[in-house]
Amino acid sequence: MKKLFSLVTILFVFFILAACQGETITIVVVDDENILEEEVAFQEETSLFDLLKETFEVEYVETDHGPMILGVGPLTAEHEGSFILFEKNDESASAGVDAVNVSPGDTFRFSLGWYDDDARAVHETIRAFRKNHAADYIEKPQREAVLALAHLDELEGFVPPEDDAAEKDANALVNAIILRHIAEEASDDLYAALVDKAVLVHPYPDALIRIVFSLHEGSLGGEFSTKWLDDLRAQDLDEIDTDTLSMILLALTHETAPDGTEDLQDEVLSLIFANVYDNEFGHNAAGFAMATMALLAAGTDPRDEGLVHEGEHLLGHLLSFANEDGSFNYQDETDLDFSTPQAVLALVMMQKFLDGTEAPHPFELP
Repeated sequence: MKKLFSLVTILFVFFILAACQGETITIVVVDDENILEEEVAFQEETSLFDLLKETFEVEYVETDHGPMILGVGPLTAEHEGSFILFEKNDESASAGVDAVNVSPGDTFRFSLGWYDDDARAVHETIRAFRKNHAADYIEKPQREAVLALAHLDELEGFVPPEDDAAEKDANALVNAIILRHIAEEASDDLYAALVDKAVLVHPYPDALIRIVFSLHEGSLGGEFSTKWLDDLRAQDLDEIDTDTLSMILLALTHETAPDGTEDLQDEVLSLIFANVYDNEFGHNAAGFAMATMALLAAGTDPRDEGLVHEGEHLLGHLLSFANEDGSFNYQDETDLDFSTPQAVLALVMMQKFLDGTEAPHPFELP
């Protein structure tokens, strides 16, 4: 009899404790890099929204339809075109996070959803590049790749190479100055060397040198810039290839570009519209990337209907050269030295444009 009484007492205590602890549900949060899973105890009439706030840091705004989730733990809908998707037992939830029915054993999954396919493709390609290739370009810096990472604020560990200005030609000086500028390191010695070595040789490098001189806080390069603009006005722009026109437009749209060049900007922009698919080297990722950056810097969406060719806009043509690992083909083969850095920088500018920057410029760092 005593044994039976003891057994009944133990079972009674067990059920009392279970009742006090309540039932459990599972909340899963999936971001780009992690999957977090928490088993959460709850009582009847407790909302999922309350349980979520008790378990994770939650960012949200109140709307007429209840709270709209903007972030859960590491998961955020930070880019235009994205939202926080939540599912109940692997199916889309039929009610808001504050109103959905919660039952013992339910699993609620929060992940990133998209209503803009272009924004999603841009985000996922940049994400793959960051995961698979970014570290290589930090270790062995390449101009456009480092610019892209600078705009993404992901330059941890980046150190610009040590440079002997006296031993460099103008092109090497341009690269060295840009890398030092990104690292916010002094480069007066390099600028001084560039003043001595910069001469007008071709519209493409000339335009890039003009941009580089504009990065200097002083007045270095003023004489070169004046000669560059005079030479540009004397050029027959119809005879210039689209890649070079794109670099010229980047120089004309930089925040330090000289006043009174709107006519040149308009002419170059119209020529890019007309000729972007007539590249003498054929369709390639590098050319489409240059045109995309130039158009964005001029405040023009590369998805403009005037840039549709064979049923696809310019951004779509650029993305057609992307690989799953975030690299890009030049045409048929992967090109990590040239096409991938330019294409990723173009996508970073596109992402900034989608997120509300009116005319993002690759050489104007935040």
